[in-house]
Amino acid sequence: MTSDGAADGADRIGIFARTFPGTDPVIVLGEVAAAGIRHTQFNLACAGLSTVPSMIPDGLPDQIRNAAEHHRVTIRALSGTCNLIDADPDRRAELIRRLAQLATFCETAGIPILTLSTGTRHPHDLWSHHPDNRSAAAHADLRHALRSLLDATAHTGVTLAFEPEPANVIRTADEAATLLDDLGSPRLRVLVDAANLVQDSPVEARAAVVEEACTRLAGRISLAHAKDLDAAGHVVAPGKGRLDFAHYLGAMRTLGRYDGPVIMHGLAPADVPAALAHLRGCA
Repeated sequence: MTSDGAADGADRIGIFARTFPGTDPVIVLGEVAAAGIRHTQFNLACAGLSTVPSMIPDGLPDQIRNAAEHHRVTIRALSGTCNLIDADPDRRAELIRRLAQLATFCETAGIPILTLSTGTRHPHDLWSHHPDNRSAAAHADLRHALRSLLDATAHTGVTLAFEPEPANVIRTADEAATLLDDLGSPRLRVLVDAANLVQDSPVEARAAVVEEACTRLAGRISLAHAKDLDAAGHVVAPGKGRLDFAHYLGAMRTLGRYDGPVIMHGLAPADVPAALAHLRGCA
């Protein structure tokens, strides 16, 4: 059981709402429910906004909460994906303001987690590595941004969960744990995606990487993602690649002490039934 809520067995599998096209939350969340899925991670793109918009219309949190309740879907997290170490300090400050606004949105809409990326120095692409990501300055900027965001969202009680990504500043479970230790906030936790952690590891080493990550982050995981990797390392729908999801989900439970939902992404709507069946079998 986690503080963010637990789910059992087959009921643990959720999906990115953005998997389904549309800009009306009622319709998009209806597609989630029609697929037989109870848990989702929402993105404001599903309401016709950008992921981290400059302004949020009045009434939208209640609209999304009502749509979720109508379809009996639980929104476990809201995406707050943006570049927290943008090289321009003015842009970083604006992103902190927008993320704080999203945390207030989460509080009103009843969404417990706001997910974050740790960013890149790449000037154009959040998912492209840059050598300056390894610099002391980049890590200092990330810590400053997270401290500012924790302060700006303290009134909400919303959990901030960052995701280690191969192309971002925080790439590994060890780096994630060090960041958590340094900042020392119970409201800052980790989002784990096994595909991110093992992407640069040979297949025979992946089990050990996952186990080490779960052990290192035990008790500090707020959400789990599920996407797969094919033989070339490209993202594919869960079950179409080479990840051992039974091992991943088991390690998350027994070593990571995580019993919450596992959110599928990286798939098309047509892939959903097979991916859902695969992950439910593994769970």
